[in-house]
Amino acid sequence: MSSRTRHALRTASLLAAFSIAPAVSAAAQQSQAAPPAVAPRQIAATAHAATLMVHAMSARGDTLGIGTGFVVSADGMFVTNYHVIEEAERLQVTLLDGGRYDQVQLIAADPASDLALMKVPAHDLRPLRIGSDLRMEVGDKVYVMGNPLGMSGTFSDGMVSGRRPLEGVSMLQISAPISPGSSGGPVMNEQGEVIGVATIMVMGGQNLNLAVPVRYLNPMMAQRAEPRPFSPAVLVSNPQAGLALVGEHEGPRRAPGRAAGARRDPAREVRSQLEMISPMLQLRGYVPAYPVQTGASGKDGGSHEFTLERGVSYMVTARCDAMCGNVDVSVFDTEGKLVQQDTDADDYPTVSLVARESGSYRVTVTIPQCRSAEACSYGVAVFRREPVERQARAGK
Repeated sequence: MSSRTRHALRTASLLAAFSIAPAVSAAAQQSQAAPPAVAPRQIAATAHAATLMVHAMSARGDTLGIGTGFVVSADGMFVTNYHVIEEAERLQVTLLDGGRYDQVQLIAADPASDLALMKVPAHDLRPLRIGSDLRMEVGDKVYVMGNPLGMSGTFSDGMVSGRRPLEGVSMLQISAPISPGSSGGPVMNEQGEVIGVATIMVMGGQNLNLAVPVRYLNPMMAQRAEPRPFSPAVLVSNPQAGLALVGEHEGPRRAPGRAAGARRDPAREVRSQLEMISPMLQLRGYVPAYPVQTGASGKDGGSHEFTLERGVSYMVTARCDAMCGNVDVSVFDTEGKLVQQDTDADDYPTVSLVARESGSYRVTVTIPQCRSAEACSYGVAVFRREPVERQARAGK
């Protein structure tokens, strides 16, 4: 989407700080040879049948931007980027092989990994097969299907250029082009299996593109959450649903592990969780506004003050330690009025807001469910994004 690609400008300086890390050798990942490669024209035909064009629309029906998605189940479940849908009032989804859908449902959305799992009322669709990004090595061939600048069904190839480990999160760097409109498209291996989701084109970098490894998608699909009609309210109510923390060469895990019998450090647990999602948010244009603040809370909760700037978009999120099963977060404005809150029964509450006035905002954190005899520990983090007018100037 053109409105979202500006955040890629910020990635150049971030990526410069990291060196290319080779993937784990294929021999260490599998005991037998990989299946034979499929002809590129066959991969293109299969991908075309499963690829969607996603129109993000305003309440009046104006198109705000275009992205890509791909089908992962015969009954209409599909994947796209979170940034493709996050500013939409409603969506229109079109299959490249025919079929348009105005009734779109959200299953899970994860801004940290820039993924959204959605559904349309369809049947007998031809889904793409999900593979494993862990077997991919630098130099391996990849293919991408997308809708760059609205040119539907554009098929291109490239290779894995490297991995970008960002504090435990490993993005795939690929040379296959990712242009505005291709966000959310499938990145496939030589067997035609999806191993990543196209997400970022680094402006000013030749063939410097990034894809979210498919392992971030697997836990979202495994949850099989109940689909809900898409709306901005659904995104705000639980935007972090499906988030799984993963290491560079690991499967999903809920939080950083520790040695058996080791003494727990609850404050460190919550800091580690917030540190692991921070790099992914930075790739999407969010930067930490303040250092992480921690506390210990029973049901009465804790309170923290943050100075927010008028017109700036903020994301406020909290995490709690391993003994906590539920944590809620609420944001109050300069007059003490409730602005936004996430009280869902989960341990990853997140709210997004644009500050209407500059001043001190109060963030409260409560823990309705704590299995510890003592108070559970929590951490709260505030991320910010540049105001819309500043983004517009940067894009000129």
